[in-house]
Amino acid sequence: MVGVLFADNHAIVRDGILRILAGDSRIKVLDVASDFSEAITKAHKAKPDVLIVDLHMPFEPLSKGSDLTSELNSCGAKVLGISFANDDDARLLAKSIGAVELLDKVTLGDRKSVV
Repeated sequence: MVGVLFADNHAIVRDGILRILAGDSRIKVLDVASDFSEAITKAHKAKPDVLIVDLHMPFEPLSKGSDLTSELNSCGAKVLGISFANDDDARLLAKSIGAVELLDKVTLGDRKSVV
């Protein structure tokens, strides 16, 4: 079973994607977050295998001078970006934060496996 922490700043999107994740018996959602800082804090506690983060959430650094990529990588989880945009800009943004893949929110329910 893969432990997942999911972060998205829109409650309605979080609820929909959590239903998709819950429908896969290989996935256990360990926690949810509504912004990057909360996701990083919760990921350090929950120790997920995968951290799925909405690329377009605001980021408030946990400490002065911290950057998002190093904060996400410090969690030890595989990072997946998720976005409604699946274009070159979104792929570049996902790569810039260390995400190993970009998931498309529109087609997420059509995938056989998320992680």
